[in-house]
Amino acid sequence: MTQIEKKHFDAAGAMAEVFATLLGKDRAVHPETVIASAARMAGTMLFRSFGFDTSTMPPGACVLSEEANERGPELANIVAMMLEQYGLQADKNKLTAGNRGEPPKLTVLETQTVLGADLEHIRQQHQLSLDDGARACALTTAWLIRECSPQIGPEVGYNVAMYGFIEGTKTVSYSDEKRKPRKKKRAWYQFWK
Repeated sequence: MTQIEKKHFDAAGAMAEVFATLLGKDRAVHPETVIASAARMAGTMLFRSFGFDTSTMPPGACVLSEEANERGPELANIVAMMLEQYGLQADKNKLTAGNRGEPPKLTVLETQTVLGADLEHIRQQHQLSLDDGARACALTTAWLIRECSPQIGPEVGYNVAMYGFIEGTKTVSYSDEKRKPRKKKRAWYQFWK
């Protein structure tokens, strides 16, 4: 596993602000939504690092790949390592695929649309590769699990994150052009002087 460095933690802190701001109301968030979103975006960055030509694939299409199978577990390992450092002990009997709490309130594509441009900006600002951006986002995921564990428990948070990583590493997102902020359109009305 790649070593986690200060740059990853710095970017993770900035990413946590994005999740709290864009997905929260007065900084209160829906736990399953924010954890799934962070994990999906970590997976999305990792997916983009694979370099697949997705230009002819529709957004939301599933892409099964050896790359996702081989490199995706690194994101899970980062979360497990951080949860251990936080002192969160998961009950192994509750770590089942069906124990994922409430469904997230955003789909994968909605998550990518809402968060993609801001997280990409942070990744570039911290001069991280897509792989390193995914690692930073995985750190954010672990922090969010810790913050939400009083409401949903670490097991539900972990399960939501694992499923989110899979969704992100195997789902075609909108192209970068579609994620850029749009130029303001001219108003259809005009005020007379």
